[in-house]
Amino acid sequence: QWYQRRVRGETTPPELAPPPAPDIFSQPIEGEDAGIPLRLVPCGICGRKFGEDRLARHTNICNKTATKQRKVFDTTKQRAEGTDYAQYVARGMHKVEHSKPKTKGWKNAHDEFQQIVKCARTGVAAPPVENPDYITCPTCNRRFNETAGKRHMPVCKERNSRKPMKISRKK
Repeated sequence: QWYQRRVRGETTPPELAPPPAPDIFSQPIEGEDAGIPLRLVPCGICGRKFGEDRLARHTNICNKTATKQRKVFDTTKQRAEGTDYAQYVARGMHKVEHSKPKTKGWKNAHDEFQQIVKCARTGVAAPPVENPDYITCPTCNRRFNETAGKRHMPVCKERNSRKPMKISRKK
């Protein structure tokens, strides 16, 4: 049954549809204000409608709020509360733009890459690529970037200075 109604274009079955909302402005007022007709007057500032007796009070409040500038709510501060990140937000460090350092030698890297591709097409072995920014370890002659080289060199020197361990075989 419901499927047939849906095919006809009915959106909800009548037994499940909510009752219509009562129109409160068309109902007569009961009680002590029963004889006074309800006249709504629009506010000159915000355009909302109020009863004539309430409009003066609303206008004062509406005028105060319309002239005030609201402080912009910063969600970052609220999210950072109670975390380590809050100290950076308090100092305004979260708004600082961190620029990426420009890469050096991109043209050399591009030319080397093109040379490798050309060698791969022709079947010739590509020459080894040496980065001029790398430093050579004096102990093992391997090449590293500056930070990795500073970590590697003392370890490599200490490792090579040790006496080789003698391996004893059981007979």
